[in-house]
Amino acid sequence: MSIVLLLSPAGLAIVDSTSVGTLFIPVWLLLAPERIGARRFLGYLGPIGGFYPAAGVLLLLVGARIPRRVRSSSPSSSWASPCSR
Repeated sequence: MSIVLLLSPAGLAIVDSTSVGTLFIPVWLLLAPERIGARRFLGYLGPIGGFYPAAGVLLLLVGARIPRRVRSSSPSSSWASPCSR
């Protein structure tokens, strides 16, 4: 495994951690004077917990189609195929 493959998730994690949802909302929930109820806590974690698997599946499905589309739309793509004989 190359260093690029190891560092790219770390870069994405840093970008993701700078969003309002991961910085402001948790701090606001922690500093709230009243006790945080389970409903409020799950209301925060639910969309986040649902978004990441949905985004992963979407990227997986879209990412699997990109090489096929590029290969089929490019007239000179036959040289890139390992079995082009």
